[in-house]
Amino acid sequence: DPTMFSSSFVATAAVHLLRRMQEILAGDRVQAVLKQRETSTPTAMERKVGLVFTAACVDLVEEFGFGAGRAGFDRMFAAVYAFRHDAQVREEAGKVERSLGLEVGSWFRLEGDEEPAEQATEETANEELAAK
Repeated sequence: DPTMFSSSFVATAAVHLLRRMQEILAGDRVQAVLKQRETSTPTAMERKVGLVFTAACVDLVEEFGFGAGRAGFDRMFAAVYAFRHDAQVREEAGKVERSLGLEVGSWFRLEGDEEPAEQATEETANEELAAK
């Protein structure tokens, strides 16, 4: 039951979430839209990737208990980021990024030691999830 992860998100749940994302993003319709971006400007390509990712994964993010809208995605990214030192989480996140046609580390930002400004700390993520 994926909803159990909303208050107690663990590394295995992050791996499960990322694998489900890969399945969704591997779909023919999603890949067809992503391939169309190759002729766009870099800014337009980033925007298109974001829109495609959001549209494709919105139900999954809600299913895992992160909530709806931008706040739900922010909580999901923060929760995955909290497990950035887990080798399996990093591997699966890299697969998601590659399925989006991006460089590994560019979407989830798990590669570096510096935390992206838009992502919360592990403590903040757990507090937000516990408050749900």
